[in-house]
Amino acid sequence: MTMNRVRVTWSGLGVGPGLSTFFFGDTTSDMDPLKTFLTQMCFYLPNSAAFTIPNGGDKINETDGKIVGTWVATNAGGSTGSGGTAGYSGVSGFCVNWLSSLIVNGSRVQGRTFFVPASVNLYQSNGTIVDGTLSTLQAQAQAMVVAYAGEFKVFSRPFAGRAASAGPPPKPAIPPRVGSAAQVIAARVPDKAVILRSRRD
Repeated sequence: MTMNRVRVTWSGLGVGPGLSTFFFGDTTSDMDPLKTFLTQMCFYLPNSAAFTIPNGGDKINETDGKIVGTWVATNAGGSTGSGGTAGYSGVSGFCVNWLSSLIVNGSRVQGRTFFVPASVNLYQSNGTIVDGTLSTLQAQAQAMVVAYAGEFKVFSRPFAGRAASAGPPPKPAIPPRVGSAAQVIAARVPDKAVILRSRRD
């Protein structure tokens, strides 16, 4: 089975460019729900931040992770931050966890999208996200999951396997596994700030 990969680019972050990757079913081309969601998230980012959804991308074979073609998007585009011009920490922000029911190697597969840096008005005095804002973020993320009606995916990448090693320390063999995609069934926004090390100078 193939998936459509979307690589959203970010600029104006104070450091190098950013990249957010999303996966959708291979018949999905409408980027309007994704654009709506990211535009809503821009309300909590500095005015300098901007995202761009490309006019298409690569088709990926979920089994081996290889590119097998391209696809064309509709309703692509972008927007800019509207969280103000006040000071902010360039490495901290918030994230959205994309949940699935797929279990691989004993762990549930989930995706994660980081929104870094975030405006200072996102947080309350104990360092967590303002309660009302957290509920809004949760609802906006869940709305995108619903809008894509099962076509929004998370991807467990293929693994070539690993031979046992005597160490030290000893490491057991890990068998190879094929890649697999799973439907995103829910979104969750943690109330704690996250640190994205790649946003450091």
